[in-house]
Amino acid sequence: MRRSIQMTAAIAGLVLAMGTSQAGAQAALPDISHATAHPPVRLRCDGDPPLAFTIIYYDTNPATLVADRHGHKIEMIQQPMASGIRYTAAGASYSEHQGVSWIIWPGHAKALRCVR
Repeated sequence: MRRSIQMTAAIAGLVLAMGTSQAGAQAALPDISHATAHPPVRLRCDGDPPLAFTIIYYDTNPATLVADRHGHKIEMIQQPMASGIRYTAAGASYSEHQGVSWIIWPGHAKALRCVR
């Protein structure tokens, strides 16, 4: 029982920290209107049928990407990560590590595994 309480407290702390990080990220979005955009990256993600996303990276400080699914666009900023890359926004995130991409998108209960 005690271990369960400790794990619940640890998870709650992680969720709180992620929420704080994402809220801070939203407040500091760089202006991408004059930034250099890289060619779009098309992703095919878990789902039946598979879900399609388009990612466009921008040369800003901090680095920015815009993820698009059927015209619903979310701007995310890069977050520090020991290995790989991670971008976040309120309620959404995108990460890559060792050739595997994951996206968390509003309305989906779990992270979606994606391939290019």
